[in-house]
Amino acid sequence: MSKLKKMLSMVLAMVMILAMSIPTFAANGKNEGNAATGTASDKGTITVSGVEETGVTVKAYQIIKAKYENGGKFSGYESLYPDIITNVTGDVDVTSAQLAEIIAITDKVAGTEYDMTKSGTTYTAEVPVGSYVVVITGAENKIYNPVVVSVVYKNKDGKTAMDFNEVDVTDTTNAWVKVSDNPTLDKVIVEGDEEVKGNTANIGDTVSYKLTATIPYYGGKYPVFNIVDTLDGLTYKAGTLKVKVGDVDLTEDTHFTLTPADADITNTMTIDFVVSNAYTLNEYAGQNLTITYDATVNEDAHINQDANTNSATLNFTKDSKVTGQEDNDSDKTYTYTYDIDAAVEGSVTSEIITKYGKESGNADLVKLPGAEFTLYTDAACENVYTNDVFDGTVTTNDNGQMPIKGLKAGTYYLKETKAPESYTLNDTVYTIEIAQQLDNNGKLTAWSIKINGDTIADQDGIKSEFKVTYEGETITVDKTKNETQILNTKISNLPSTGGIGTTIFTIGGCVVMIAAAGLFFATRKKSAK
Repeated sequence: MSKLKKMLSMVLAMVMILAMSIPTFAANGKNEGNAATGTASDKGTITVSGVEETGVTVKAYQIIKAKYENGGKFSGYESLYPDIITNVTGDVDVTSAQLAEIIAITDKVAGTEYDMTKSGTTYTAEVPVGSYVVVITGAENKIYNPVVVSVVYKNKDGKTAMDFNEVDVTDTTNAWVKVSDNPTLDKVIVEGDEEVKGNTANIGDTVSYKLTATIPYYGGKYPVFNIVDTLDGLTYKAGTLKVKVGDVDLTEDTHFTLTPADADITNTMTIDFVVSNAYTLNEYAGQNLTITYDATVNEDAHINQDANTNSATLNFTKDSKVTGQEDNDSDKTYTYTYDIDAAVEGSVTSEIITKYGKESGNADLVKLPGAEFTLYTDAACENVYTNDVFDGTVTTNDNGQMPIKGLKAGTYYLKETKAPESYTLNDTVYTIEIAQQLDNNGKLTAWSIKINGDTIADQDGIKSEFKVTYEGETITVDKTKNETQILNTKISNLPSTGGIGTTIFTIGGCVVMIAAAGLFFATRKKSAK
């Protein structure tokens, strides 16, 4: 009986083992049918179409390759430039900056460059599995940005299938491709993470600029490619100029010349990419050239509606094989700064704030010089506002006005901190709001200055407002109230009683003191005898 039990136990154990093995075999069979079966000999075709120019060169450079392991079977992808491209998938997403950095590498990975064959306006190449950047050079009538194409594996119906990428360079919706007839220039002001065409600044503030141009290819003897940048009301900050393609820094005297020298630039500079009669940017054709620098708003800045218009011009040739093909493209930015009470001759803000004196019992007001005011950036009047031409305090002139120049749009607080001699101090805090409106091109469409003087009884609760608007070339000035009147009351002398008052007591006291002194000395003299 015990032997029978042992035999049954062994049979049961074998049945359990077989039962556990069935799903394992089934799973292996299912996975085998869907497993990637690609090998290193697999190739696919990449295609770039829409290249209409003749005499161009189209090359593909591999940036992602397929890996083959476990007996030569496909196992994934890896980057050929791991320091630049770190996140690798079948359809790789590469930024324009990464492309620029890869293209700039002269010693690319050996064996990864492929010439693409022309057929009409289409170029093709049979390449191993992976992703490629395609560079089109030699076209002088159009500019082509680099494009990315891929050959990848995709499982279909349980088998590994090849899939390839085709790019139409004339398709403007393609994220990687841009085709233009001529190089263009864009100039913007950089404020943090934003790029704008117009802004406002204090005198002394630093403004950061960025210029971007598409790089053409020139194969002839007459290349022209330079940028002339002119600052108006700003001064270039020495040592801040940077010239780059993507993340690649270009070198002065190798890639460009700078005129005048960096230390001598004030408001105009020329950056020329033809050095010693040779064009230096063909290896970057189709990519974006970026120039950045800083400038400071100077004391000669235009004020109010007169913009500090800063312009840049890109000079280029359409065809370097012949002379006389020069053209240009320009762009501008606008910077505005404001004043209060005629800080410069002709200012339209004249007499929006006036300091007046008033004598007790006299209704007449007189414009009052000699009153000191301080401008603050906070309502508590703790932080004094200053700029390069204003130290924070201003004294009213003979017209009772307080010239302040170089204010950016914003909110300020004005308070009298020292009254003229024989006048009381006015301790009212006046809120000054400077606002501006710009269009999409950065140009001023309206601006205003408001002074909140409603705590002064003579103001009758009225808020002063100065507003300027534009209709084409017509400028409309509206002063809702002609001026904000800041009043000081004259301190009166002590009134006279009309009698001799204390005069008699003063004289009497002096007589008594003189008599006492005479008696004292006479007594000492008598005692001495």
